[in-house]
Amino acid sequence: MKRTVLCLACLLFMCSSMNTPKDAVANVNGTWIKRGDVEKMAEMVRQNMMRMQPEKALGDMTAGLRKDVTQQLVANELLLQEAARRKISADSGAIGATLARIHARFPDEATFQKELVNSGKSLDDVRKDIRQGLMLDSLMKTLLAKVDSITPVQCKAYYDANPSMFIKGKRLRASHILFIVPKTATPEQKEKIRKQAEGVLTQVKTGGNFVALAKKYSADPASAKNGGDLGWFNQGDMKGPFETAVLNQKLNEVSPIVKSDIGFHIVKKTGEEAAAPAKFEDVKDRIRMSLEYQQRGQFVRHYVDSLKTLATIKYTDTAFAPAMPSAQALKPQGGVPVAPVMPAVKK
Repeated sequence: MKRTVLCLACLLFMCSSMNTPKDAVANVNGTWIKRGDVEKMAEMVRQNMMRMQPEKALGDMTAGLRKDVTQQLVANELLLQEAARRKISADSGAIGATLARIHARFPDEATFQKELVNSGKSLDDVRKDIRQGLMLDSLMKTLLAKVDSITPVQCKAYYDANPSMFIKGKRLRASHILFIVPKTATPEQKEKIRKQAEGVLTQVKTGGNFVALAKKYSADPASAKNGGDLGWFNQGDMKGPFETAVLNQKLNEVSPIVKSDIGFHIVKKTGEEAAAPAKFEDVKDRIRMSLEYQQRGQFVRHYVDSLKTLATIKYTDTAFAPAMPSAQALKPQGGVPVAPVMPAVKK
């Protein structure tokens, strides 16, 4: 009898193992999420981070990034299953039109086909991705239509509660003497121009008239005729090295030689005004969009969490499982499902 039970258990284990893809990391209500999909999306996220914030980007893939991406894929699968349950479908015409727009981004058919090969996808895979994307878009529109809009009163309350977020940069005023360095200049030519700038700087430091020297030597015709005066500008308007020099100077102080991507500058700070808060009318639309984005994101997170409480989610590789207990672990005992928890919505 014991041998029969043992053999039956082994058989069940073998069948289960045979049905599990080798590269599977998770199963969501019977649908497998594979390691290759996680790796592809994680690499896309990493590349986007490198483009947008190179100083903060990850040098290599991390376990944390893989976990986060896996959770995103789990959430996407749950939402796709919910869209199917609601009988949300994607119109074939819309799929074709989207595919045509993607195709039009490539100069010719050969380039398009090459990109398909590089991505490891077939044309049918692309159509499937488009169909699922349209389904998710339709589901989101249905769900988010129930979310209350942000009111002007809420925007004003946020503005009043966060005054430091709406402080405009300082207004600055400066004059400069510019020595342009052509992009084709040799190292020797660059050094010659730098020495010329140093010579003029010495004249300024030893009592030379800045306005007269700017009119004589500056290669910036617009400001040279005004003695180098650039007028007033807002903090952030000028390029890094130049603006840093102005910010670090005292009023009427002349800087050492400042190197920028166009050449060398001698900079004199001639004015500064304290930062002032932006008017509510000027930022209210930005506040509304930001608060709506946060509110909708929170709504979707709550909704996905509610779907997880009703789902069967299993991780075949714990390296991809969430660090915190999953919503599956919070499912009530006795198998009684809980209705999805919704944030405040319109009635």
